[in-house]
Amino acid sequence: NVFDASSARVGQPGLALEGTLSVAGITRPIQVPVEVEGSGAETVTLRAEVSIDRADFGMTFNQMGMMRGQTAVQVTARFVRSADPA
Repeated sequence: NVFDASSARVGQPGLALEGTLSVAGITRPIQVPVEVEGSGAETVTLRAEVSIDRADFGMTFNQMGMMRGQTAVQVTARFVRSADPA
């Protein structure tokens, strides 16, 4: 699974990323709201949560009704500035 961000803009309460999400060989446009959880001189922590419909990506198998179509994806990412640009 790959999210490819193409743009970011200031939203409420944080940022809104626009891009594409590729899952199981299918790519769809998506907008992801992102909140800044914390920041410092050398770090920033971002949190995102978005709901996707599994059927939009061709995932319709549902053994015994265990998984619904809508799935929540949560990501927490911490970025740390490195002294080495490589």
